[in-house]
Amino acid sequence: FEEQQSATYNRVYCPPNFIDVENNDGDVINGAWRENDVHIQGIQPCNARRATIAAYEQRDKLTNYFLTPQGEILWQYEYVRRGQNCDRM
Repeated sequence: FEEQQSATYNRVYCPPNFIDVENNDGDVINGAWRENDVHIQGIQPCNARRATIAAYEQRDKLTNYFLTPQGEILWQYEYVRRGQNCDRM
């Protein structure tokens, strides 16, 4: 293979014009990968990964802590409400 024979510093993971690009007018120019679909064959479907029960428990502990006077920071409520049109009471 040509890439295997080339020097390490000349090797290209993604050759020029391989991926889709957008020109200055916003038009998408199809990349060479679309010409032959052999590049994406054999890809296994991604299955949802669920966090462990311990991770959910830790998330809940942190949530509860950050909603207490000891755990909150001055700007957190302002950050959460950013972009909303709500009256502060």
